[in-house]
Amino acid sequence: MTDLPLWLPFRSLSTRLVLMLSLALLPLGLISLYQTRQVVLEREHLAEGDLLWRTQKAASIEEGLIRTGIGAAKALGHAALAAGQTGPVCQEAMRSFLDANPDYVFAGFTQTSGEMNCGPSTATANFSQADGWQKFLTDPQPTIVVRDEGRLSGQAVIIISEPVFRAGQLMGLSSISLPQSIADDALISETGDALDLLLFTPDGTVITTTRAVGEDPAPLLPSDRTLSELFGTGGGTFVAPDGTGQQRRFALVPLIAGQVNVLGSVPSPLTIPGYLQRTLGFGLFPVLMWFASMFVAVFAVNRLVLRHLFRLKRRMALFGAGDTANAHAELVAAPQELDEIAQTYNRMVDQISADAAAREANLAEKEMLIREVHHRVKNNLQLMASILNMQIRTARTDEGRKLLRRVLDRVMSLAAIHRNLYTSSQLSTVPVHTLLAEVANSVLAIGIPPSSEVEIDTRYDPVSLDPDQAMPLALLANEAITNATKYLGRPADGPPKVKVALLDLGAGRVQLDVENSKGTAIAGVERDEGTGLGQRLIEAFVSQLGGTLELEDKADIYRIHVTFQALTPKDHGRLAA
Repeated sequence: MTDLPLWLPFRSLSTRLVLMLSLALLPLGLISLYQTRQVVLEREHLAEGDLLWRTQKAASIEEGLIRTGIGAAKALGHAALAAGQTGPVCQEAMRSFLDANPDYVFAGFTQTSGEMNCGPSTATANFSQADGWQKFLTDPQPTIVVRDEGRLSGQAVIIISEPVFRAGQLMGLSSISLPQSIADDALISETGDALDLLLFTPDGTVITTTRAVGEDPAPLLPSDRTLSELFGTGGGTFVAPDGTGQQRRFALVPLIAGQVNVLGSVPSPLTIPGYLQRTLGFGLFPVLMWFASMFVAVFAVNRLVLRHLFRLKRRMALFGAGDTANAHAELVAAPQELDEIAQTYNRMVDQISADAAAREANLAEKEMLIREVHHRVKNNLQLMASILNMQIRTARTDEGRKLLRRVLDRVMSLAAIHRNLYTSSQLSTVPVHTLLAEVANSVLAIGIPPSSEVEIDTRYDPVSLDPDQAMPLALLANEAITNATKYLGRPADGPPKVKVALLDLGAGRVQLDVENSKGTAIAGVERDEGTGLGQRLIEAFVSQLGGTLELEDKADIYRIHVTFQALTPKDHGRLAA
């Protein structure tokens, strides 16, 4: 078994063209895919950088407020030390600061004992038992605290506190209070609708957000980590679900080192629709480019080549089917190379048509000559038959007349063969079923009188043979039927019978059967002991046919059974050889 060619499933030119162009465009597609991926990644990086920049920019006013408050707290601390940390002078300094800076609602200095005797009024307070005071004394650090209701101001404030040192020794704590509303208004005014901000301290305390006062900040917080955990991670961007389960992109920016961070967030593009959009955007352009390239390439090749080839193919098919009138191919606006092919094909069609016409004319002439030869041979044989008839009438003995009659039968059989050849529509074959019917009818009409009550059974299957076989078969049938009439008798159990059958056995096998009944003599039928010539002729004709002969001689029947193989074109001339 031979291996199938690799291209066998892709025999169509269009299919091969698409496949080859796909392979040709594959490197460009991979490059485009890589470049598109780089563009998408760069876009992601730019989006992250933009979010960080927008977050830091949006919190810039808030940063300024806090930094200003830290600076003010530090300055007031040193002013309180200079004023003695308590008393009217220190209180005056605090009032003067608040008068000059109306955005602040409180300023004061608390001594290490927890006593605050330096404030904007004569009111005092003791914070020694407050939460975190002892921790402050142990580890004094700047703090920013949010109070829904300040102890001294009575309103929501952001308390900025700075430890005050003298010669490295902790002297107390300077604090100022900024109204929460000012911080909220400043933050909201700097952001758009899409960007949400949240300021928080190292312990996770939310200083302010872009949401309305009292609104749940859960949508601004990542659900998989706390603010205190985020504070120690530095800065950067990440994607996480928020408190409501929706994906958001977060940007963490240190606002005041070690004291305040800002967390910005926007809806994440990596939601399911966003992810699909990103994925499609990542691969859609190369696919569209491939489709566009394939469309242009296939359209161009079809316009320039394929449509002309299809037209040429249709014309060739018509010419192959014998339609020479519509075989010429006229290509419109075809490339020069294809037009030259079409012109060459048209010249070939003209040449083949001319050669075919010449061959047909030559063949017609030869057929006419061959028919004329057969016609002349038939006329000559009929002339010989006329001479034999004249000789039979002048013969003086019965034996002479019988011998001449046998010769006449054979000559008439030959004449019938040649008459069939020149009247047949094809000279290469002879319809032997009609030929045998004519021979049988002629012999039976001469050998059996109409009044003899002989039953004649004939069957002729349609069979056409080469003339080299038709002639010996006709002569064989003539001898066999003649013998059947010579030895015909009436059997004891029925009427006399003669049977002639030409059978087509299939696969080129042909069978001839001739049989006659035996018995008492029949009135009007001449019986002849014969000389054995007929039997020898039968055997010779069977040999010419290349067949087999079977004889069956019983008390009441005699049968000749001949089987042979019909010639094929490649066997032509074998019998003659």
